[in-house]
Amino acid sequence: MKSKISIDNLVKPSVVFFDLDHTLYDYDVAHFAAILKTGQRLKQLLGVSNSDFEKKLDAAKQTIKSRLGDVAASHSRIIYFKEALRLLGFGSQSLVPLELEQTYWNSYLREMKLFPNALDLLETLRVRGIPMVLITDLTTQIQLRKISYLGLESYFDAVITSEESGSEKPAAAPFELAKEHLGISISHAWFIGDNYEKDIVGAKLNLNAVTFQRVSVKDKSRLVEEFTDATFSDFQQIIDLVVRFT
Repeated sequence: MKSKISIDNLVKPSVVFFDLDHTLYDYDVAHFAAILKTGQRLKQLLGVSNSDFEKKLDAAKQTIKSRLGDVAASHSRIIYFKEALRLLGFGSQSLVPLELEQTYWNSYLREMKLFPNALDLLETLRVRGIPMVLITDLTTQIQLRKISYLGLESYFDAVITSEESGSEKPAAAPFELAKEHLGISISHAWFIGDNYEKDIVGAKLNLNAVTFQRVSVKDKSRLVEEFTDATFSDFQQIIDLVVRFT
């Protein structure tokens, strides 16, 4: 663990906040497998090559994000697929975007795998009676499905999505809603996430949390940024801290 915090100054957290995507599980593995399956399904339906599909999908994603801004719908796969089909010359299709969305998410959910020791960390916190809250961007339905597929329903005292809060991290709204739903005083918060701008900056500014940024093994030597208190690549490192200070 690369850290700029003094381990001796850490105290037992009153609550631990988590991000979901690419923090507790590998988003890239699930996403790339799902895109491959979706492209194969589109080829079956309309004869579109995978390369053409991926090019138009990239363009569609940029268009939607530019048009909608930082809201939950800007992540909507069905909107991406609808726009990609329009760019491919199939704008009149209505059933195909629905078919592609189902293919994508069904494939995605099947491919999700928790990072090593992530579940052990949640269990370690739970047996010590430390509340846990999940703050995640994207729409509520799919995020709840992810939680269910990963078997995490029993761990979190509150789950907040950007759709229900009206804003995405690092805006204050999801963090404030999380505090409201938690209903307890937050004196010493920890936040565990992967995205510096959304998770780490948001947690530091809105929760004054001790921030732990998950980085891949290949990035473990990266510098600790301004609001990152520590980086880690294996959840066992966090477990060791929890055990030491609780």
